[in-house]
Formats: sequence, C-alpha cells, structure tokens
Amino acid sequence: MYPEDHQIEARELIEYWIWEGLLGDGGRIQANIWKGEMILADLKDSCLLDNVDADGGVECVKMHDLIRDMAIGITNTSPRFVISAGVGVEKASLGEEGIEDVERISIMYNEMKYLPGKPLCSKLSCLLLQYSCIANGISHHFFCHMPKLRVLDLSFTGILCIPDSITELSNLRALLLRSCWNVSSLPSLATLESLWVLDLSYTCITELPPGMKELRQLKRLNLSYTKLDSFPEGLLTTLNLLEELLLYRCKCEFGSKFVDELITARNIVVLEVEFSTSRVFDVYTRSGHWNLLRSFRSGICSYGDDLGKNSIDYIGNFFLSGNPVLLPDHTYELRLLHCYDVDRLSRCLSDSIKLKKCVITHCDQMESILMPRENNLSCVNTLELGFLQNFKSLCTGAIPSGALGALKILQISYCNSLESVLNPRLIEHLGNLEELYVEHCTKLEVVIEEEHSIHNAEVSLSRLKSFKLCWSCLARAELHRS
Repeated sequence: MYPEDHQIEARELIEYWIWEGLLGDGGRIQANIWKGEMILADLKDSCLLDNVDADGGVECVKMHDLIRDMAIGITNTSPRFVISAGVGVEKASLGEEGIEDVERISIMYNEMKYLPGKPLCSKLSCLLLQYSCIANGISHHFFCHMPKLRVLDLSFTGILCIPDSITELSNLRALLLRSCWNVSSLPSLATLESLWVLDLSYTCITELPPGMKELRQLKRLNLSYTKLDSFPEGLLTTLNLLEELLLYRCKCEFGSKFVDELITARNIVVLEVEFSTSRVFDVYTRSGHWNLLRSFRSGICSYGDDLGKNSIDYIGNFFLSGNPVLLPDHTYELRLLHCYDVDRLSRCLSDSIKLKKCVITHCDQMESILMPRENNLSCVNTLELGFLQNFKSLCTGAIPSGALGALKILQISYCNSLESVLNPRLIEHLGNLEELYVEHCTKLEVVIEEEHSIHNAEVSLSRLKSFKLCWSCLARAELHRS
C-alpha cells in the first residue's frame, strides 16, 4: 500500500489494521495495538518486513522490494488491490470500469489535483489518499457507492472541502484529515454511526461538524492544533466510549464546566488538553481522574511542542492559597515558565512524583532546585535552567540522600546570580552526569567549588562526555578552584 522503499511507521500500520477490523471488531485501542505489535514482530521474524532506523525514535519498518513485488502480484487477482503509491500520478482513473471488486486502493504521495466521477466500489474497505495534492477537490458524488469503506485517509492534502457524499459512508471507522490545512468546515457526520476515529488535527476548523453527538462508537477524537473556539457542552457525556481525547493547542478555553464532564468520562486513558487556569487544572488533578490515564500531556497557558508523554507545561503562579498546584504522580516531564512564586523545584513536587525531565525558565524567585526533606529529584535525568535571575545553587543546605542520582544532562544559561556550579559534596551524587553546559552566566567565577573540609577528596565526574562553558563565562570563571 506504500511507495517502494518507504519507511512505514509501525504504529500507523497497526492502526490501519485495527480500523479495518483485521484484528477483530471490538476491544480497546491499546489492547488491539498490543495484538498488532505481536503480529508485526512475527512478520519481522519471518523477514517479510525489515526494521528501519528512523529519526526521532519512531519505530519504522520497510518491505523488501522482492516481497513488495510479490504482494502486488498476488493482489492483482484476489483480493484485489489498486496500488499506485508514489509514482507521480497526475490524473486519477477511479471512475473506470473493472474496479467493482477492489478491496483496497492506495494512491498516496501523488500529484493528482482532482478526484472525478462516482466510482462503483462496492467492496472497497480502505482508501489511502494522503500526501497527494487534491487542491481542486473531490467530485460531489465520489463516495456514493462505497458502502463497505472503513478507512479514509486524506491527511496532508490540499483539499478545500469534504464532499457531502461522505454522509453515505455508514460503515466508516476512521476519518483521517490530519493537516488538511485548507479545511475549515465539514458536512454533518450524523450518519457515520460506526466511526471509531475522527482526526481533524492541524485543520482550520473553528467549530465541530454537525452530528457529533451521534458518533456514539467514537474511541479517538483528535482536535489538536485547530482553531476550534468552543467545545460543545454535554459532548463528553454522550461519547461515553471515548478512550483518547486530544485537544492540545486548541484555541478554545477548557474551564470548569469541561472539567466537570471530563472527570465523569471513565473510559478515557489518553488525554491531551490545556486548561484555562491553574485553579481549573488543580480541580482536575485533585479529582484523581488522572489515575485512569495511560498517557497525558497537559498545560496551563503553555507554549512549545517538545515535551513528551506524561508532561505538564505550566505558565503562571504555581501556588494557590499557599499550597502548590497538585501534579499527577506519574508526571515525567515538567516545564515551568514565569512562575514568579516558585523559589525551588522540590517544593512543587510531592514525594511520589518521579520526574525525569524538567525545564525551568524566567522564574525570577527561583534560588535553588532542592533542599532536604522535600522531593530529592532522584529520577531526573535532564535539567535545563535558564533566565533565573536569583538562582544561586542547585541545592540549599545538606544534600539529601539519592538527590539527582540519575542526572545525565545539566544545562544552565543566563543565570546571572550564579557564582559556582558544583562542589565535591554535590559531585558525589552526580555519578551519572554525561553532559554539562554553562552559558552566559555573567557572575560565574568557578565551575567546581572546593570545600576546605574535604580538601583531599577526589573530584570525579567519570561519565562526563561533553562539557561546554560559553565565551561570556570564560573571562571570569575557573574550572576548579582550590
């Protein structure tokens, strides 16, 4: 179904199997993904698929040319596929006779600008059109004779509007319109009662299409990075089979009424949403609903896209009536920006949080990272500190047992009250440190400050692979002061 030598994302391939029903006609998404992963492993063990080293850590596979040619040969007869992926097609010919028994069509990665006609495809279950131009659209009646279609992928196309005939696809399970940048509205989806997945991410929609409350089988709703200005009240209550709700970087505000509905949605296990205020976020986390989640990405007035699974992106005051906002226990990544009431990181975290990555910038009251009898940050492997005008040291007072023991990457920049970075007592805890970067800290005098009480102690960062001291620090700073 893919172009020759194409790197196929393993997750995408498995999800196509799920939406077509090849892994069964029910069950939760994650359970079917696990099933698909076992099948994929068998295909790789049988040398029908090869592993590919892809950028960004995304698992990819590729089909050997010989296997691909053999598969295309088999699907020329029964079951019949039409495969013209990535071959420079400029004019689609789906309206021609002889395709009534075709079960799958792939004309992805092509140049056709318009899909004409009213193809008779009574057996078609999968239609892949992604990464094609389609700037001039699709015939108004194009989908009228595709009663068995389950997967329709128009992602990354220049299509302007979705034809009304999409309402004929009563058996459709996956409608994938990711990054259809010209799409600003859709026809009613009320007749798509079998739909499991609706992906409208990175489109220009400002409101949800009519008929959303009829999609009672919906399992995944992706509205991330849209211009959506409101989320219908009562929708989450209606979509009670929803497992994955992705609303990251929507324009609309998700406030207390949304939270009231969200905490009753007991099937949701993947959640990505930005809450309107810190108080709304705190109400949500104190409800305990996050205990149901397998994965989350959340924030308050957040920015940036580089945080990963189980992450919080937080802007603004962190304390409410003297108490820190409650973070989910399985928060792995945290970014704090303009949190003017935070003087140290460990004060913000309960002991049960096993944070792995933390980025802190423009928090002007931040003086240190941790102190005794608070979270010792024993699991943090990446710590990035920037533009902290009052930051003076990593630790205030005695260094807690196990503190920063997993730290591998330490980056400090534009912290203009910092005079020294490390001392031997702290180095004893940094046995795993691999990368140290100190940049544009104008008052820095020494990187490693020696303590007279342990003058003869060995100072060793045995695993350090990369050390960078920026030019603006070099004029004043020493690497090690006796």
